[in-house]
Amino acid sequence: MVEKQTPGATIIPIILTSDKTQVTSFDGKSVYPVYITIGNIPKDIRRKPSTHTQTLLAYLPVSSLDHIDSATSWRHAVPNLFHPEQCLAACTKANECPKGTALPNSLGEQEPCHLRDAADILDALEAFDPDKQPKEYRLFCKGVGIKPVVHPFCQGMAYTT
Repeated sequence: MVEKQTPGATIIPIILTSDKTQVTSFDGKSVYPVYITIGNIPKDIRRKPSTHTQTLLAYLPVSSLDHIDSATSWRHAVPNLFHPEQCLAACTKANECPKGTALPNSLGEQEPCHLRDAADILDALEAFDPDKQPKEYRLFCKGVGIKPVVHPFCQGMAYTT
């Protein structure tokens, strides 16, 4: 598709990685450091810290949302925060497969997993107005195995789905 639009173009995959980290200098607070690298570096080189192939891009703070008093409002706010962990980024629950439809009790097994089609999910999410159709929106999200996130972070980003 890119080749048709821009002949001679080269695609370089960008990889973002993160893992929740305790920051001991700041009263035990947690952050998500976000690192960036390119995907054409071999994995055995890219994964070694001594090769310096990853660059720190940002620190994302972890919020407990203590300022939200209503439990219902808190439950709706949490999925709309972006923390770059795989399940959170995929808008799935922690014990569900972020890539496909594998059931929680079969994760890690050799059974084939049917991959989710992110483009189809985004198209379907756009068909619902969560403000005017909150019940239908939640039911749809549950049916496709994602959290009811109003605007997923990847929505509108070319080539990310």
